[in-house]
Amino acid sequence: MSEVKKIRTKIDISKYKKDKTLFIHLFIHLFIFTGLMSFVMLSPEIHWAIYFLSIIVVGNSMLVMSFAAHEMSHGGAGLRNGLLSKCLIHLGWIGGVFTTSTNQTVAHNRLHHIHTNKLNDPDRRVLQKEVSPYGNWAKIFSFFVPSHHYPKMTFLYGFAFLIFSYHNNLFWQTLFNSRQIYDLRLSTKNKLKTSLEYFSNLLVYGFIWSLSGFSLKGLVFIALSYFVVAWMSGFYIITNHLNCSLLEDDMDNFENTLKTTVSLKIPKWIDFLHLHFSHHVEHHLFPGASHRLFPELREVLLKDFKDEYKILTWFEAIKLILERPIFLIDNDTLGDWNGKNLKRVAFVRS
Repeated sequence: MSEVKKIRTKIDISKYKKDKTLFIHLFIHLFIFTGLMSFVMLSPEIHWAIYFLSIIVVGNSMLVMSFAAHEMSHGGAGLRNGLLSKCLIHLGWIGGVFTTSTNQTVAHNRLHHIHTNKLNDPDRRVLQKEVSPYGNWAKIFSFFVPSHHYPKMTFLYGFAFLIFSYHNNLFWQTLFNSRQIYDLRLSTKNKLKTSLEYFSNLLVYGFIWSLSGFSLKGLVFIALSYFVVAWMSGFYIITNHLNCSLLEDDMDNFENTLKTTVSLKIPKWIDFLHLHFSHHVEHHLFPGASHRLFPELREVLLKDFKDEYKILTWFEAIKLILERPIFLIDNDTLGDWNGKNLKRVAFVRS
């Protein structure tokens, strides 16, 4: 790991480690989420323009809350593992509706970071051989998953669909021990814990909906707000890794981190608002570092590892997703459900 040591000589990784502004982000957006949700529920005659603008604002706040919870789960703001950190992380994931802090900690912090783009990574692409037993039924994926089949149509809802299905697969496959990729193999105690977190989220939304007298307009507002947060998070999460090769289990070093992860170039004001989540290579190299450090870390990578460091605009990254097949045929090849229309992945191993 000489490359990591080289970076550490140029930048203090512990800088901002105990910075508490992360809490400010969390509570500002928690206030926006609860306040604006309640306002809309209690305002049956609200103008349609304000109604739809509120959906976007609430959805964005839900996204920032989850990003803050994600960083806290890695020890952000100097949080130590304990009751306070568990409560704050759970608060951040309330907006996710169908996900839980327990599942996210196991799926992301442990499995995803340790097995990035390997078979045990729940964030990887699905293998063609995993869907081939379903025959032509597997073709249905082309109507929901962003790919070359229906790029314009799936652009509108495919990213949200993948986040929704991912979170629900994590919960239900784990709960019923499916032994598939999304089964986190939790202990009975943690299964109970994640179930309580899951249904507490539903209770929160049930209470919010009750403020509108369980109106259809209130339910649609909640559903569309979730769609917005799933859609936006899908843009980040799907473009972070799905344009890269699958690695063998014994590949685990600095060079392979650069092969399996992509960072994004987005406007600075969005980057600030979204806690620099676009700096994904930086996060994988130093998961415990503060998001405030990532712009400085990017400068080091661009200077010293410009040939290996992968950084794309959002448009470039999404274009790659939408012009390629869905499933992995082998480590470096994508294809359709029937194994045809083979394409090399965007970034292959040397």
